[in-house]
Amino acid sequence: MARKYDRASTFKLVSELNQTGGILERASLTSVINAFVPAPGELEQILSTVVPNGYGIHSKEVVRSAKSGGEGSTAGEYSADLKVDEQKKMDVALAVGFVGVVGSALSVEVVEPVVWHHSADEATLVLSLLLLALMYDRYVASSVTWRRVQRGFTRLFRDDPVRSSRVDAACFLSAYVLGLPWICFRPDGHRVADWIEERRNHEMLNVEEMAERCLVWLVSGVVVEIDIDGMLIESDLGFAYELVRRCGDWSGRKEAVGAAIQRAKGLLEQYDGVYEKVCGAMLRGSSVGECVALVAEEIGA
Repeated sequence: MARKYDRASTFKLVSELNQTGGILERASLTSVINAFVPAPGELEQILSTVVPNGYGIHSKEVVRSAKSGGEGSTAGEYSADLKVDEQKKMDVALAVGFVGVVGSALSVEVVEPVVWHHSADEATLVLSLLLLALMYDRYVASSVTWRRVQRGFTRLFRDDPVRSSRVDAACFLSAYVLGLPWICFRPDGHRVADWIEERRNHEMLNVEEMAERCLVWLVSGVVVEIDIDGMLIESDLGFAYELVRRCGDWSGRKEAVGAAIQRAKGLLEQYDGVYEKVCGAMLRGSSVGECVALVAEEIGA
């Protein structure tokens, strides 16, 4: 993602524009954004110096709407009974366990006769019992367990660039609209919590408001996958819970995360046209700067 640009010249250009009040054209904006290796410190510096048209202009309205529930909000739907893909861990565990048992038994079947010069009766027994269990699951239990094993394999090995692009585009657009400096990154609750905790005593930063924005950003990808098929493959709801645990009220974590999911859903619906264009740009391999310029152009239009 990093590009080989003259950073000194870029800083000089940005400083001059900041002093004169100039406005960057799309091509110049793309070059400026792409000139930096995507690290949080550098992104904060560039985005605090020259801000694309429309960047973060709706952040206060989004947060204010979040606190009040928003017009037509149904955040109450996501209360203490929030259930989002609760079977993820068990599906993965079943898939890993299945591979482990079959792989171990087959390995013993092959190695034991060669090394110890006798048949691997235990391994044969394990494989036979596993086969009987699969037959029982198939003809008596309607393949309930096997379907969960298949879902686990899907979560572990699925490579879907369209799904990945939709999740990444949701996170990117949310970060842009909310005015967050992590537009180049996938959500990471641990790093966001570290960043907020380091700035708790910063006079210019409203920590509570920033945490609310970050929580919406962290669940943006979750909203997309819920709408696709309800399975969390590219996103992780655990990051949102991590942020609440470290920077919020843990006793109300489900309500907080549920409300953030509803707000992220409203944000993506509000900017649906821009979101689809960003998805297409990411699938085509556009750079971060090109995506920023695209969103700035669409929102500022």
